[in-house]
Amino acid sequence: MEKNSGRIPRHTYRAEDIMTCLMLYVYCGCSYRSIPKALRVMRLRTGGEVGDLPDHTTVKGWVEKAGLAELNNTGKSLSESYAIVMDESISVGGFKLLLALGVPCLNEGRAVDHSDVVVLGMSVASSFDSSDVSDTLRGVATDVGRPPLYVLSDGGTNLVKGAMEAGLPHHIDVGHRFAAIMKKVYGEEQDFKELTELVGKTKHWSLDKDLAPLKAPNQRSLARYMNVFPWAAWLEKVLGAYCFMTPKERYHLGFVQRHASLAEELAEVCRMLKAVLGVLKTKGLSLSTARECSKIMADAQSVGGGKRMTALCNMMTQYMSQELKVVGDSNEAHNISSDIIESCFGIYKDRRSKDKMAGITSIVLTIPLFSYKKSEEKWQELDIIESFSATTISMVRQWRNDNLPESPNQLRKYKLAI
Repeated sequence: MEKNSGRIPRHTYRAEDIMTCLMLYVYCGCSYRSIPKALRVMRLRTGGEVGDLPDHTTVKGWVEKAGLAELNNTGKSLSESYAIVMDESISVGGFKLLLALGVPCLNEGRAVDHSDVVVLGMSVASSFDSSDVSDTLRGVATDVGRPPLYVLSDGGTNLVKGAMEAGLPHHIDVGHRFAAIMKKVYGEEQDFKELTELVGKTKHWSLDKDLAPLKAPNQRSLARYMNVFPWAAWLEKVLGAYCFMTPKERYHLGFVQRHASLAEELAEVCRMLKAVLGVLKTKGLSLSTARECSKIMADAQSVGGGKRMTALCNMMTQYMSQELKVVGDSNEAHNISSDIIESCFGIYKDRRSKDKMAGITSIVLTIPLFSYKKSEEKWQELDIIESFSATTISMVRQWRNDNLPESPNQLRKYKLAI
């Protein structure tokens, strides 16, 4: 990182100090307030003078400047052919974040990770309709200089329609589609509804020292069918350990024994789903991976599972056939999983204020830096002197004014001012 040493025009601190702070925040996950303390410890441990240290607001400004500089380099590191992964966050303070990520369109033999990602667009609004989505996609294509090969999303109506209006092929994320298929097959089945309700009641065992270690994983009602694997595995483990439990434990977990056939069926279904998802998420979707998945499903049906397993496999086969129309007859594999954008939202959610009244703040400018989160090689490529010479704190303020609405907290100050 020799190029990131020395003075930066109009900056008090040296480039190496700024680079260290950025790595502590993005790569190590330190908070703004802990970074100055970490710098102090590092200098004390190396025997140097502590000297002048930046405060947490200065570090915050550096992170936002680096994020804006990265965002302004739209498409700089994209390959000739790329795809867009698109999604919108849950509502925070009445506003949502629409995020467009550039990723490799062809699978490279592994799942897409943060080092593959380029943030191509971020928009904040109370809601996004299909015209907003299509406008964003057209704007990205203009900025990059060429359209994406396809768009990948969770299948939201506005996202699918927006891609159609922009004239772009569209893939539906395999995880969300499989969850929708699970819901369609099992959602209205009486035995499944009864079992999930009983599993959900175990969350109240936290205060009982005897039962707390045995309570089921949280089902997360908003994404119950995407997170079926942990509690289906829990059901199978309870069945295996049931005969070794105390009378009290068996009394409270008797419902699992009564639903043993469904629990075993779900275990088989989840093993099959995990195998298929493992293929499609790591190898992408192509004619060869579709055949591999078909074999996995055929083997699962031969073991057992009954009508519901057959219905599930038929719907999954229909999904792959539909998505293969976008892939075409080539032997190349398209990335079909949008897990990477869910990961970005997860990191952002962990970083942002837990006060929903704070709304969506300039912390979204950290999202373009997530591509450096797990890659030491990417840090070697970053030229902080060039980025900070071209990006000023006034540009950050201008971006904030142009793109971020006033939060409920800010509006409350105005409305309740005396």
